[in-house]
Amino acid sequence: MKKIFAFVIGLTLFASSSAGFAEVHFKDLAFADALKQAKKEKKIIMVDYYTNWCGWCKRLDRDTYSSNELGKYADSNIVSLKLNAEAGEGIGLAQKSGITGFPTIIFYNADGKEIHRVVGYKPAPGFIQEMMKAVDKNTKS
Repeated sequence: MKKIFAFVIGLTLFASSSAGFAEVHFKDLAFADALKQAKKEKKIIMVDYYTNWCGWCKRLDRDTYSSNELGKYADSNIVSLKLNAEAGEGIGLAQKSGITGFPTIIFYNADGKEIHRVVGYKPAPGFIQEMMKAVDKNTKS
């Protein structure tokens, strides 16, 4: 009986702690549709240009985008996209933006103008600072 009680308590604690968990929620949208959503919601756009072979891209996904604080901030202020720079729409957009290394994260205003860029991996505390810079640059322009 004690084991069942301990299991139920543990399960309850796990469920309540994971219920508030946030992460960056990337949209499955074309860039043009992201622009429309950003205009409608008065947000900026963040595009994470990645490749399947990029180890730092995978680490960014695993260690940075999973941050609770970063996820909440992104969801409140940003329309987030991930585009493979070697497939589909990502190829042309990455070339147009002059991307030569991965990951490269570009922040755009709702008109599609680049307002901020982050090249390479950053842990969550540094990355949220970059997000804030991008949001701040958008409000000043």
